[in-house]
Amino acid sequence: MKVYTRLIIHFLSTLFLFFLFFVLMYILLLFSFSYLSDTLTWFKRLDYSMVKAVYVVFVTLIFCLWYGWYTGAPLFHLLEWLKQLASGTYEEPKLKERFYQRTKMRKLHRSYQIYDELILYMRRLTSKLNQNEIARIELEEMRKDWIAGVSHDMKTPLSYIKGYTAMMLSPDYVWTEEEKEKFICIIQEKALYIEQLIEDFQISQFTPTLNTKKQDIVEFIRCAVIDIANNPQAQHYHFSFHAEVPHIYTYFDEKLMLRIFYNLLMNTIIHNPMGTQIHTDVKLEEQVLITISDNGIGINQKNVQHLFDRYYRGTSTDTPEAGTGLGMFIVQQLISAHGGTIEVKSIQGKGTTFLIYLPIQG
Repeated sequence: MKVYTRLIIHFLSTLFLFFLFFVLMYILLLFSFSYLSDTLTWFKRLDYSMVKAVYVVFVTLIFCLWYGWYTGAPLFHLLEWLKQLASGTYEEPKLKERFYQRTKMRKLHRSYQIYDELILYMRRLTSKLNQNEIARIELEEMRKDWIAGVSHDMKTPLSYIKGYTAMMLSPDYVWTEEEKEKFICIIQEKALYIEQLIEDFQISQFTPTLNTKKQDIVEFIRCAVIDIANNPQAQHYHFSFHAEVPHIYTYFDEKLMLRIFYNLLMNTIIHNPMGTQIHTDVKLEEQVLITISDNGIGINQKNVQHLFDRYYRGTSTDTPEAGTGLGMFIVQQLISAHGGTIEVKSIQGKGTTFLIYLPIQG
């Protein structure tokens, strides 16, 4: 029942009770006036109409004060509640015992029951704000950890670049061309790593601009799987690929789509032991369904819940390579930019499955 409906019902019922009370008191006044007029001689000199007027004003005033307290007292509680929410205290103010009925159910007094729906919504709002505050604190902690981790990730390749540059510029030693080439390759590798970190940060902060063209996504994914399977890090892992249909033509950004599969497949390699089987499957339903599954160690439920959160650096293994905390967030961002969605299912000890749904465009 709506608050205003409940207020109208309470007002009409209270008005009816007031009318009964008024009539009873008026009858009592008549008998009292008649009795006192017969008993007290000075009472006969009083103006009966004035007595009635005083009586009406007095009873009406008592009723107004009582009804104002009856309907207004809960508003003070709600105002105090709002004041607490505004100050950042996301909990309901405690009510004193007198506000509860003396029953086992500890229901609020009838005056508070008028605002049952409003109090319910206030409790939901308070709970939601409290959850958001907890999430904000957790995100802030993750952000601090992420900044510390990325700072470390940046310092490591920079130290390589500075060290090898200093060695090459040192006048105390003449390096051979082969040694110089080796140093330059290491410097280039570390510079590319820093560039990748910066690109990750940029993608995580802004919605990427797509440069799409119509291509065969089945052949594209097949080539991406082959390319990653030939990566030196993947030499001890078993890759397989299957597609229900030989060709599916749709619009997508080739560079960003490659980034999606590189992140997903490389994460599967990094966070699973050697010998893990990694299977990629492409199906054509109402959308393009791409499944990447493995029989690795799986991901615990806490990490599953936060897997696509920005700055989250959780890992399902003991590997020291925890990542920047942006990889999976970026995957979700890029898939969303293509109009798709991604889901993850995982059982510890049995493996993980990623489900990617992409719309067919054109």
